[in-house]
Amino acid sequence: MFRVNQPTFLVLSLCFLVLAATNSQAATLNLSLDETILVALMNNPQIVVARQQYKGTEGSVTQARSRYWPHLSTGADISRVNIKDLLPEDEDNVGHFLLKINQLIWDFGRTTGLVDTSRFNRLAAAENLKQVHHDIVFQVKTDFYSVLEKKRLIEVAEQAVKNYEQQLYRAKKYYDAGVRTKIDVTNAEVNLSGQKLSLLQARSNLKAARVKLEKTLGVKPNNGDYLLVSREAQLESLADSKPELPGSLD
Repeated sequence: MFRVNQPTFLVLSLCFLVLAATNSQAATLNLSLDETILVALMNNPQIVVARQQYKGTEGSVTQARSRYWPHLSTGADISRVNIKDLLPEDEDNVGHFLLKINQLIWDFGRTTGLVDTSRFNRLAAAENLKQVHHDIVFQVKTDFYSVLEKKRLIEVAEQAVKNYEQQLYRAKKYYDAGVRTKIDVTNAEVNLSGQKLSLLQARSNLKAARVKLEKTLGVKPNNGDYLLVSREAQLESLADSKPELPGSLD
């Protein structure tokens, strides 16, 4: 049966709440991958529904097992009785009280079958909760790195725009000096316009990636004013942490 690690979940929740309170005064909330996953596990509608379904199956097991226990029921009522044509006339209040106890002795295995069925349903709900948990974590990781990728592509597009601006500047200077023709300036302007369009597309892709991530999270952290922070080592420093070779290459 799948059980959420309660101590770990509580510690992560407390850390996230402290982090949110610390950053509430700042302009932007920084979120690491683990913190982003925690936000999704607390707010994603799919996992919330899966948890409630599991709790519902636990209640079904208890309800099915309760058929083995004695059942006590009570009832009471009060009425006024008047007998017609009775002399002397008699009219009075009459009260009734009922106390009933039922105990199941044998029902040819029907209750046992209901209990087994409810237990299997609970096991299926637990496995479904586990699967939804893994799916949400995987989707958050995919969306998280997709946002970082789109952000890096914007930086690449901005650098490309600067390069094409320099090329246009040189083309105009060469044209003014009579070294190049007007077509070279026109080509540089077309290339710059195309790269500016690519920059706009890259920014649009970043917005779409953030919307997809927020859909997986089920909420907009800090009202949308947040920044994803990768705690992984930079590419330039990966070689510094490489393991030692077991032997010489010779």
